[in-house]
Amino acid sequence: ELTLRYIDTQSYANTNLNEAYLLFGSSTDPQTVSTCTEPINFDAAETVMGDVTLDGVSFVKTENSGVGAGNIYEQTHYRAAHAGACFEFTYFIHYGNIGNYDPATVTEFDHDALLQKFDQVLSTFTFQ
Repeated sequence: ELTLRYIDTQSYANTNLNEAYLLFGSSTDPQTVSTCTEPINFDAAETVMGDVTLDGVSFVKTENSGVGAGNIYEQTHYRAAHAGACFEFTYFIHYGNIGNYDPATVTEFDHDALLQKFDQVLSTFTFQ
């Protein structure tokens, strides 16, 4: 069971934050499960940051980022193979380089506060 939790976007009005998502996916495909916790190498290779325990299950935490035309893309992934399935949570953050904005109209979003909100939502995850 998943519950939608809304992060108040009004607090990010007039900032350089373009979009932010917490994504969840799971698969029981045997090939996906067998490689579940391995870093993925798309455009920007993931770096393994360590293990995190959620509801008693160890998840591998990875991070990657990319840039393009003044945009910055950050992703943090949490993956675990558990009970015959691969589970993945992704924090996706897309923002503009603050130097590209007029300081009189745009302020830098609170990156740490956004991550803290994502962490609060993730901490509520439980296996049923």
